[in-house]
Amino acid sequence: MMDLEAMYEANLNPHKDVLSRQEYRKLFGHTFTHPFTGLDYIDLYMDLAVDNNIEVVLANHPRPQAPQEPSAEQWGKYHRRTR
Repeated sequence: MMDLEAMYEANLNPHKDVLSRQEYRKLFGHTFTHPFTGLDYIDLYMDLAVDNNIEVVLANHPRPQAPQEPSAEQWGKYHRRTR
């Protein structure tokens, strides 16, 4: 989804950084298309959306970033004990 050289020039760490579509476009614009298909996949995914009902996230492991100190409610939600 992006040029590796441009990624390194932008100081991105592919193992931990997560970019929204807006952040990606701010850094790289519309300059990258897939080398085999010639498609801009972000545009393709956005074209498939109905009333902007999707969110494009670019990451190797796209999962929500946990807060530094989870609240008791968050702790209980994600770490339920089974008895």
